[in-house]
Amino acid sequence: MNSEFFVRIEEPRTLRKELLETSKLTINLLKKQEIIKKIKLEKKQTITNIRKINSEIKLLLERMEKLMPEISKEKKIEQQPKILENNKDTIKKAETGRTTRAIKQPGISREKDSLEKLENLERELKELEEKIKNI
Repeated sequence: MNSEFFVRIEEPRTLRKELLETSKLTINLLKKQEIIKKIKLEKKQTITNIRKINSEIKLLLERMEKLMPEISKEKKIEQQPKILENNKDTIKKAETGRTTRAIKQPGISREKDSLEKLENLERELKELEEKIKNI
């Protein structure tokens, strides 16, 4: 028993246009979602890099403290005001002569995948816009 069932649609052009507009909105949402995923991945990588740098700084500080000569408590108390004055000068020097280094970030292939997804979404969006114009 093969019976087909048809329903009449009032104003099919309007319905089709509304469906295409909805598809357009959906594609825009997916596009934004991909951007958010990319930002989250970059944030995670940055946090990981900061933690690595922080642990490296801690190690270097420990090494430096081991290499420093021992000073008696009396001498430490006498030198504290001098250190505070010198500290201001070193901060100014550090701000002007700061060097940076590039950090290699993993996950480049994931970024390529998300870029491909974004390009596909943009292409679909353009196709839908053309269909809407033709209606």
